[in-house]
Amino acid sequence: MPRLLIVNPNSTVAMTERMGHTAQSVIGDQAEIQTRTNLTGPAAVEGCRDGVLAGPGILKILTEESYDAARSSAALMTQL
Repeated sequence: MPRLLIVNPNSTVAMTERMGHTAQSVIGDQAEIQTRTNLTGPAAVEGCRDGVLAGPGILKILTEESYDAARSSAALMTQL
């Protein structure tokens, strides 16, 4: 069974739990969903600065274990 990792870029554990439950309800028994919270990240990612602050923690999490696929909901936003 594939192992899928969802990384919450911020440090809000309740959000991570909701993300995991939602993903598992959609994917069913087709994959094992694992979630991780970026405990070193900001409480919320609300802009470019927060995205940059979340980056190191996300990268650390992504390199700790091997998964078939990984996803973080972080998006770096830029202003033109």
